[in-house]
Amino acid sequence: MADRPRQEPVRSWVAEPTVQVLLERVRHLYDSSPLMYLIVDAEGTILEANQRALRRLGKEAVDLIGLPLEGLLDEDSRAALGGLLSAVDDGELPAGQPVELKLLSPAGELVTSATVAVTRGSDGTPVEIHLMMLDISDARRLEQRMLQADRLACVGQLAAGVAHEINNPASWVIGNLRYLEERLPLLMDLLRGDVPEGTDGRAAGALLVELPRLCQESLHGMERIRHIVRDLQLFAREQGESRERIDVNTLCDTVANMAWPEIRRRARLEKCYGDIPPVWGNAGRLSQVLLNLLINAAQAIPEGAQSRNKIVITTAAVDGGVTISVRDTGCGIPSTVLPRIFDPFFTTKPPGKGTGLGLSVSHEIVRAHGGRLDVQSEVGVGSTFTVWLPLGAEEQGAEPTRPAQVEPAPQPTHGKVLVIDDEPELLRALARTLRSTHDVILASSGAEGMEQLRTHRDIDVVLCDVMMPETSGMDLYESVPHALRDRFIFMSGDTASGAVQAFLGSLRAPHLPKPVEPEELLRAVDQAVRRRRGARAPS
Repeated sequence: MADRPRQEPVRSWVAEPTVQVLLERVRHLYDSSPLMYLIVDAEGTILEANQRALRRLGKEAVDLIGLPLEGLLDEDSRAALGGLLSAVDDGELPAGQPVELKLLSPAGELVTSATVAVTRGSDGTPVEIHLMMLDISDARRLEQRMLQADRLACVGQLAAGVAHEINNPASWVIGNLRYLEERLPLLMDLLRGDVPEGTDGRAAGALLVELPRLCQESLHGMERIRHIVRDLQLFAREQGESRERIDVNTLCDTVANMAWPEIRRRARLEKCYGDIPPVWGNAGRLSQVLLNLLINAAQAIPEGAQSRNKIVITTAAVDGGVTISVRDTGCGIPSTVLPRIFDPFFTTKPPGKGTGLGLSVSHEIVRAHGGRLDVQSEVGVGSTFTVWLPLGAEEQGAEPTRPAQVEPAPQPTHGKVLVIDDEPELLRALARTLRSTHDVILASSGAEGMEQLRTHRDIDVVLCDVMMPETSGMDLYESVPHALRDRFIFMSGDTASGAVQAFLGSLRAPHLPKPVEPEELLRAVDQAVRRRRGARAPS
């Protein structure tokens, strides 16, 4: 077969694009990018924004250009921006590390992951800072839902044990009250000195001797129930990102109490607490980590061998921070599994016994606190999980706090108090406590409370429940004149609700969690009356 002549490839000649065409292409890519793009100068003033940024921020370019970027940021992000600008000025940018910035827009808060590039002048000084921001708001919301799902899963695992812990004291409180109810006629006769003929004198005397003990036992039982409920509320409520000083040993005690129903059938619990400084963090988030570790430790030990097994919680000051270790004598973790235990949805538990989120979520919470979560384990020996948390800047050079001088309590001041609650029994109990030193007006609904405020203009304190049907305490507070708002003290038994947390967090008004101790109630009302009377005293 004869060789065919070789053909030259067909070429398509296209004219080189002009500079104008290239600029238009770049502008199109710039404006159609999924990233929000802002250019600011070295002081943080906005010089330019792409169309995505303008749309997400709900602004026109003419309204945005020339504004300081910090005006669009929340408080934490302003601090992050300040650190970023300082790093740019010093020539020390974070090496490829995105910075999280929260921008305020008409549609709400935008959480972004910002990557930074810098344009410098011929002398090396920064001229423009380019912020390429990816909107991660949906990812953060999903993360919050996963955190909440894991918290509720933990509470669900503890539900049977918690019910047992509540039912025990509830049983003796109910038994004591029934006993008193049955013997109340005899007690009334004894108080009047009119003992019926044929009454066993020893039984009557025994009843009088038993009364203080019955009251003390019942109060002790209700105190146990109250602590269990408050621990659950701390854990199950929606958590924001607020940080506070945390006494780690106290937090460990609180979480250990919650996990005790799961532990008690399997192991002894030992606590080895060191003398450690507070850490700066989110108590609800960290309690979630500790509860996950304690539940896992308990479930690694089979039931029925409580005397031969133990779980040890140890705290110590280490490497400029605080460690919390949870050690168990359980089955241990195989070396083939160990590298995956922090992976989301990975679990070695049978179906229905675990979500595979606990350790993954715990690892992320600790990382967000600037700490680390490590594990050591040996099959047949047990496991040790160790959380290391850094100290807050406030604690690094803090001097030991000296006990405050105890001042004598001021004498109560007589005032007029409006109590608003939709529970009749609670309303009467509050009135009995307050009437010893104050004039008390009762209202069984928000609407009735508003009517009483219109009628009685000289009320000093409004003691109000937050959650009520129809007109809630929140509705009532928003509808009263501003001059009356500083007279409110709120009560709530629903601190798990995000709406209640947000409302109480936005106020300066005091808040008393239910159930309220009589001494605490009187102290809060007395202080409010003194403030009110002092404010209107003649000069």
